[in-house]
Amino acid sequence: MSSDNAADPDEDSSQPTSENLDTDEVTSVNDPQSGLSSSETSGTLYDPTFSDSTESEKVTISTLRLERVTPFSDLNDIEFLEMMYEEEEKARHLNIENEIFTLFLKENDPFAVAELEHLFLAALTLKSAMSQRSAKSSGSSVLGSSAYIAAGKSRSENASSASILQMMSSRGPKINLSTKTEMVVRAFEDRQAAMAAFKKKAHATRRRLKCELEEFNQREDDITDSMAAFEYNIVAQGVDPLTQRIPAEKFLNYMYAWLKNSMQNIEKMRLRTSSMRLQHSKTKSLLAQRKELSLNVTAVDFDRLEIENKHFQKKIEQKNEHLFQLKKMTAGINLVITQHRKYMQGQTDYFTKIRNDVKKINKRTDEINWEADHVQSELDKAEETYDYFLGLQKSYKVPDVMEYVKLKGELREVQKSIKIWKRKKYIQDLAMDAALREMKHLTGSKRVDKNWLRDPEEVLGYNINTQNSVPDLTTLCLNPEKYDKNS
Repeated sequence: MSSDNAADPDEDSSQPTSENLDTDEVTSVNDPQSGLSSSETSGTLYDPTFSDSTESEKVTISTLRLERVTPFSDLNDIEFLEMMYEEEEKARHLNIENEIFTLFLKENDPFAVAELEHLFLAALTLKSAMSQRSAKSSGSSVLGSSAYIAAGKSRSENASSASILQMMSSRGPKINLSTKTEMVVRAFEDRQAAMAAFKKKAHATRRRLKCELEEFNQREDDITDSMAAFEYNIVAQGVDPLTQRIPAEKFLNYMYAWLKNSMQNIEKMRLRTSSMRLQHSKTKSLLAQRKELSLNVTAVDFDRLEIENKHFQKKIEQKNEHLFQLKKMTAGINLVITQHRKYMQGQTDYFTKIRNDVKKINKRTDEINWEADHVQSELDKAEETYDYFLGLQKSYKVPDVMEYVKLKGELREVQKSIKIWKRKKYIQDLAMDAALREMKHLTGSKRVDKNWLRDPEEVLGYNINTQNSVPDLTTLCLNPEKYDKNS
């Protein structure tokens, strides 16, 4: 397809195909001893301009080549497989290159592709005819003149075939590496664009088919549920046990309820569809705004933003570095603060302990001072007592015996009077307790009123000695209003 492939016979000979296998058996085998290539043999064996002797010599040479041993006999299996893999790789590369050249010609010059295909068909037809003639000429090489007679009879046909061979063997303009690279890149871009378009179309088709499948599944589920509900409610449960028929009222009620439910579902779907349409319109308007923004924004703006982002990124990195340094400093300071806090906590505990000890000592000192004052006061009292008894001892005089006897008698009388009064007091207490119990019983009170123990003159407001009769305490307590009126 390219000029290099068409003009270089070595490259064509390295890629045998199924169309030229028969020809290569006779004319395309390179003989390293004779130094003749397949292009030289195929170009001179059927050229009508050569003499008869030259044609006979070429036929003899081709016959001898068939009798020689092939050059692959010296290779072992591994080397033969390696050579086969290399040739297959070369053939694959050449096929890819030919495909790229064909695509390039289809895009730029479609008529050249048609002419090239016509030329290939003519070349293949010519090769098949040449292979048949070479086989006939090799079979009649023993006689020595059959090839010349056959070539003389078909000289008019060989003229056209020679022109085709000359056209195929002629060297055209070569395609350099940069042009090939450009063609490959262009083909790759075209393939990539076609792949993107196909992917987009396939994605849209897939979404559409997926939506349709979901819709069909939903419809199938709804139909199945409706059929099951109808069979259960109408066919199974709606049969009248007397008539063994389905009443029309049940059927109509069920259908009305089903239609009502269906209308509700339809309204829900309409609401959902309207919301989806609204969302789609919003998204479409947003997309239009972004497209308009993309038209207004140029590449320079993106470059400027990129430069600004780089500056901001550098600033952020600097701030992060500064922040990292500050964090390190903060960590060190926190460590020092923790150490000092621990030391301060220890000192605080020690200070608290000392302060508590001082408080205890002060308290103990106050107690000791109080005890000292108390002891001092007791000491002063003891000194006073001592001085008193000392003075009494110094100034003591023994009293007279008669006076002692009198004092002793007075003491006995006083003690006797005290005993009498104690007995009287005990009796009065008993009487008082009895009177109080009686007053509680009469009044129903559980407590002793203070007015019960007051002087009657203060309670009644008159002198007892001026009245003819003195009321009893019980009567006074039971009828206090009577004596209040009299008073």
